Amino acid sequence: MRSRPPQDRPSPRALLCGLACVALLGGCATPSSPTSSQRSAVSLPSTFDGRLPGPARPASAPLTPAWWTSFNDPTLDHLISHALEANETLKIADARLRQAQAEETAARAGPKPSVNAVAQYQRQHLPPNDRNKDPLVSQYAITGFEASWDADLFGRVRNLAAAAHADVQAASAARDNASLAVASELASAYFQFRGDQSALAQARRARELQSSKLPWIQRRISAGEANRTDLAEATLRLDSQDADLADLEQRSAHTLHRLSVLAAEPTETLRTALAQPARLDAEPESPAHASPAALLRHRADIRQAERELVAAHAIDQASRADLFPRLTFNGQLSFFAFGWGLGPTLQWDLFDRSRVKAREARAGAQVDEAFARYQRTVSEAVAQVEDALSDLKTARARRDSLKSAAAEAAKLAAYTRRRAQAGLANRIDIADAEISEARTRLALDSQEALVRQAWVGLFRALGGGWSDDSARTVNAPTASSGR
Repeated sequence: MRSRPPQDRPSPRALLCGLACVALLGGCATPSSPTSSQRSAVSLPSTFDGRLPGPARPASAPLTPAWWTSFNDPTLDHLISHALEANETLKIADARLRQAQAEETAARAGPKPSVNAVAQYQRQHLPPNDRNKDPLVSQYAITGFEASWDADLFGRVRNLAAAAHADVQAASAARDNASLAVASELASAYFQFRGDQSALAQARRARELQSSKLPWIQRRISAGEANRTDLAEATLRLDSQDADLADLEQRSAHTLHRLSVLAAEPTETLRTALAQPARLDAEPESPAHASPAALLRHRADIRQAERELVAAHAIDQASRADLFPRLTFNGQLSFFAFGWGLGPTLQWDLFDRSRVKAREARAGAQVDEAFARYQRTVSEAVAQVEDALSDLKTARARRDSLKSAAAEAAKLAAYTRRRAQAGLANRIDIADAEISEARTRLALDSQEALVRQAWVGLFRALGGGWSDDSARTVNAPTASSGR
């Protein structure tokens, strides 16, 4: 850049030469991207091995994003709503999203000219020397403006802005995934706690019935109708039930503590709110029979991995632009000693190619890593849905078997009570039948909670809830989406 008086003007020949250089460089603005070895595209099965229960619904049928409301439990709805506002994990995800948005704002300013106000004052004191016997003092001041603009001939700045935009989308998807994780973990813990509540009630009833047998056995021993072995066996069963009861109480306490963390509520507050046992409502309505390809629209972790791949690809393109010259136009206007300057700057790391190539190679490796991570995320998502379908099928089948067992146990207890009224059974027989009924009911209540947890796992594997308006189509990157 050279300062010149206002009357100095560049010659037409100089302007033509400058425009020719810009046009020549602009012709190289889209360098060809060298391709690495062919990568196989993400392969997806056409259908899942498992099947959703209930009548088939079309894949486009909307499902509310608040999927937990399908369980028709107001307490659960309140806990999840509060958790989504106060959970620390989501606060971290929100902060990361705001960071990405701020970085995108800065990156979007890259293609625009930058104008800076300049004010500088400097005073120098030079010691005397052979030529000047007295100290010299010099001072000067500069006030004005400086401006610069990157012509971005090869897309470096544009690609950095595109990468920042993709990072924002990835952070938003990460936030959605964190919300799904918090809601699903809280719902699973909630149903486990409710199942433990019912199981504890049945375990305490069985313990009381077993304890009530001891005095009757003592009487039978005194009457010569029983021996000490019967008493020892009854005491052993009572001790075993006490141990099972202690395990259930411990598990229930741990679940409550976990709920407290997930819901961001004090433990005592939750203990009071959940003190009254609540029967589990009917199972939720089956979601749409989504295909494996639909996961690409609904799973936030897949969207995040896809956006991270896009960002890595943009960074790779920006690093390749460093292999070519960089043209910047600079200007300066000074008011203190009036003058101005204007001129282009052509910068090219011509003699530092090894470092530039190393940066380009690193960016290419990051693209490979992002693509492999995307492939792994998609494969794991398909496996998680398959596992969730299998878990739900198994949980429902076991629940149905326990329902039949509980019904038979109730019939047996009623039959034993009728036999006792007819003098064909005693109190001990009644207690044994009712203990069997209580323990079968305990297993059934626990299994009902496991069925609800399996539903939660399925909702999570399918990406939570969605609607036609909110679903965004994401195409699976193929081999050409790499470098």
